Amino acid sequence: KGFSDKAINQLEKSLTSKLETALTRQLQTQFQTSVKQVLH
Repeated sequence: KGFSDKAINQLEKSLTSKLETALTRQLQTQFQTSVKQVLH
């Protein structure tokens, strides 16, 4: 039981960090796009 708990914990951590990275990239892209639209 302890082993599977650790494995699930690791999976959740890596999934969370992947999600955060994807969200951050998406937000940066949207931000840059809106800034360009405002400037032009």
